[in-house]
Amino acid sequence: MTHMPNSIRRFLGLALCLMLLVLGGCASMSESECKTANWGQVGFNDGANGVRPNRIAEYAEDCGKIGIKPDANAYRAAWDQGIQRYCTPQRGWADGQQGLRDKSGVCRGLPLEIQFEQALAMGLQVWDTRQRMSSIESQSRSAERDLAKETDERKRAAIRARLRQLDFDMSRLRSTLATQQMWQPPVMVAPPIR
Repeated sequence: MTHMPNSIRRFLGLALCLMLLVLGGCASMSESECKTANWGQVGFNDGANGVRPNRIAEYAEDCGKIGIKPDANAYRAAWDQGIQRYCTPQRGWADGQQGLRDKSGVCRGLPLEIQFEQALAMGLQVWDTRQRMSSIESQSRSAERDLAKETDERKRAAIRARLRQLDFDMSRLRSTLATQQMWQPPVMVAPPIR
C-alpha cells in the first residue's frame, strides 16, 4: 500500500463522515432544541418555509429518544397558519428557480394552490434553462481547450463548427430565458393569518 499524505487522509476521513451523514440522514432536532422547543413556533416556521407537516414525525422520533413528546396539535395548528404565508405565487416562482421540484403539492387544498403550482412550474423552466446554459458554457470551455491543443486542421475545423453551434444554442437559450423571466408573478402582500 502506498503512503498517503496526512492532508489527503484527513480529507478522505471528512468525506467519509459527510457521506455517512448524508446516507444516514440528519437529526431533525438536537437534544437541546427538543428540550426548549415551542412547538407552535416550530410548526409555524416549518409551514412558512414550505416544510411538509409530516416533519412532526421526525421530531417525535428524535425527541422521543430523550423522552420528549412534541405537541402535535400546537405544531399542526401553527403549521396551518405558516403554510398560508408560504403558498404564494412569488414563493413558487422563487423555489422553482432554485430547482426545488419537491415543493410541488405542498400547498394542496389551499386558496392559492393553483397559482403556486403554476409559478413553481414556470420557475422550474427557468431553472432548467439555466442548467442547459451552464452545460453549454462547460462544453464551450472544453471545446476551446481542445482547439488550443489540436494541430490537425480538419479536426480544428470540426471543433470550430461545434463552437459555432454551441454559440447558436446559447443565443437561443438567452432569448428563451429573457422570455421566461417575464413570467415572474407580481409581488403580492401575504394573506392575513387567521
